[in-house]
Amino acid sequence: MQVFADLFGFLTGTPAMVGLLLTAWVIFVAADWRVALSALLVQYILVGLALVGTVQVELVVVRILTGVLATAILYLSARHVPAGGDEADEEGRPHILGLQVRWLAGPLGFPLRLLASLLVVLMVVLVFQNYKLETVPMGLALMAFWMAGMGILGLVLSGHPLRAALAGMTFLAGFDLVFAALESSLALVGFLSAFYLLAALGFSYLVAAHYLVGSGSPGGRAQG
Repeated sequence: MQVFADLFGFLTGTPAMVGLLLTAWVIFVAADWRVALSALLVQYILVGLALVGTVQVELVVVRILTGVLATAILYLSARHVPAGGDEADEEGRPHILGLQVRWLAGPLGFPLRLLASLLVVLMVVLVFQNYKLETVPMGLALMAFWMAGMGILGLVLSGHPLRAALAGMTFLAGFDLVFAALESSLALVGFLSAFYLLAALGFSYLVAAHYLVGSGSPGGRAQG
């Protein structure tokens, strides 16, 4: 048990912040839903770990469990989606995180998504050069702004419901980081948790409807 306690203590703080930065980026660039959904699950766990010391432990557990349930809800629909989504594969092209390295748009290929994420990095740096808000720790605010930026960018650029779902849940997770620092009421946390689960159900329905309609039409997509 001591080993797990030491590991838990190590992951809180800076390692959790770095993990949130990486998971939000992976969700944005990964085309393979299995990679992106796994990153979303890790992201929710890291959100809880990042809040250790800021909110009560009970609220941390509620947030982690909510994230796990939301990921499970999305998985029930995502498992019917082909590994690469709707994007047509071209043989002979390299893949990074399941995304073809190509300069096509709609949805964007990896190089353009990388450039778009670099623009978010630049925006975050500019915004936080003179950060003075004392009610929210700078580390939490930084990660929340990064996750919200990647989520909004993902929603704008997503050509498929599943990618939009993952981007939307990333945005909500970023919002939760800031909200946790401002409000620690268990009732409000419970309300938000119910809202996140309802959002996951809504996204899951859209994903399922999109691919069921596609599979039922002539020349519909193959289910994986």
